[in-house]
Amino acid sequence: MMAAAIGLWRFHRKLPGFLSTPLSPAECQAMIEASIRDREANFVTMLRRAVFGNPASPYLPLLKRAGATLADIEALVRSDGVDATLTKLAGEGVQVSLDEFKGRVAVRREGLEYAVSSADFDNPLIDGGFEAMTGGSTGRRQRLTIELELVVFEAATRQLLLSAHGLSDMPMAIWKAVPPGTAGLKHALRSAKLGRPLVAWFTPVEQSWDRLRWRSTVFLHVALWHGRRAGGVIPAPRYVALSEPGPVAGWLARQVAEGRPGLLSCPMSAAVRVVEYCEDRGLDIAGSVFWVGGEPISRARVEIIEAAGARTVNGYAISEAGSMGVGCADRVEKDEIHFIDSKVAVLPQPGSLNAGTGASRLLLTSLLPSSPKVLLNVDSGDYGVLNRRRCGCPVEQAGFHQHLHTIRSFDKLTAGGMHFTANDALELVERVLPEKFNGRPGQFQLVEEEHEGKSRVAILVSPSVSIGDEGRVIDTALRFLGSRSPGHKMMSVNWRQSGIMEVRREEPAVSSVGKVQPLRVKARA
Repeated sequence: MMAAAIGLWRFHRKLPGFLSTPLSPAECQAMIEASIRDREANFVTMLRRAVFGNPASPYLPLLKRAGATLADIEALVRSDGVDATLTKLAGEGVQVSLDEFKGRVAVRREGLEYAVSSADFDNPLIDGGFEAMTGGSTGRRQRLTIELELVVFEAATRQLLLSAHGLSDMPMAIWKAVPPGTAGLKHALRSAKLGRPLVAWFTPVEQSWDRLRWRSTVFLHVALWHGRRAGGVIPAPRYVALSEPGPVAGWLARQVAEGRPGLLSCPMSAAVRVVEYCEDRGLDIAGSVFWVGGEPISRARVEIIEAAGARTVNGYAISEAGSMGVGCADRVEKDEIHFIDSKVAVLPQPGSLNAGTGASRLLLTSLLPSSPKVLLNVDSGDYGVLNRRRCGCPVEQAGFHQHLHTIRSFDKLTAGGMHFTANDALELVERVLPEKFNGRPGQFQLVEEEHEGKSRVAILVSPSVSIGDEGRVIDTALRFLGSRSPGHKMMSVNWRQSGIMEVRREEPAVSSVGKVQPLRVKARA
């Protein structure tokens, strides 16, 4: 409690200066250039201060086991660079699984075992930020502290995205959760730092003073108070449930009617709901732009948005590291981004490449001292296709050459001893079922759960979709899943015979930060 009080006081003291000194485009560019120029030095400094200088660091036993000293790593960085050094360390066992990073299992290597908690990976260098929590999509929500210096750098990369996509003059609103979710307040602060405050903040999650969230709510109200004193640069959040998107759709339609189409940042599923609402009511939102993320960006969802005369841009972020990607302005894939590798280094996990898709597990390493967590070859829980291609877009010209696309979660359906990948689940609920039953993406969801000690897989179908015989839904799902390979066919037969699947007529569940994931894993044996 004392640490939280001290953090709140420091946040209160820092925020007026943060809000009163907006960044110019030239300052943003200089900040990005410096981060690229100093990438190697920043990595070594981060290791020296947050790992080797922290006796409690959970990485020290792994580094000792690998025989890697700070001097060794510095020499290797000078000769081979950051990425080659990280690849070598990963090959020698200096990498952390998602379950280890979340504190769900002990770190175990040959001849080495020790318990860890999520808090062990907190950054000891942070001095004053706002308190938030992770989204909980990969397990129990974890507390975070977001340093204002991190928000400053992310404001610079935000300016790069807006400029690259021609969005700098568009009025912007967000449909993002209030704290303890990180995205909403960070969006508001980044916009204020660029001197272009949000026009509106819609939140799919109501403010709460309950036992788990009251501390984060205090930070929010401190930020709103300072925002009012600075001229209203942080709008008060307005609760708008995902099931009732009328106020958000109305804002976009009014912007179009006034000749200034708006930019809305929201989860991908929320964007689809807005478009469907507008289509049903004849609202014109042509020219609007949706800044989407937080969920898989499927081609089916993007096509729904584009059919309304709108378009999408995207980034890539996780709570533990913040924003790590800026959408490519000459993208080939719908979710293609340039990785901000001067802030976070990304590697394919050795041995994880899928030859069929080109996707690999992603290992992340934090390079800046303002990172909420200290990451050193941490399995992010995501996979994707990493490559370098010459696109010529402004983001590449700024110095970011590494592309990432087809970003997916590692969650799998594992019921009944069988498994199907999250990518299979995504295609099933985003394309196959909507096409078969005249539905749309966001109206179907797969849920793996445990009932009386047995695993079950429920297909949630929105009551607004006419499906007739529920058995046809299960049959369509199993036929599709079984078509992936002979092994998949065997698994689908097993599921059919065991009756492991069921259909439930209910709206797909919304996460604590307002996302509708295609696959939810509620409990696992």
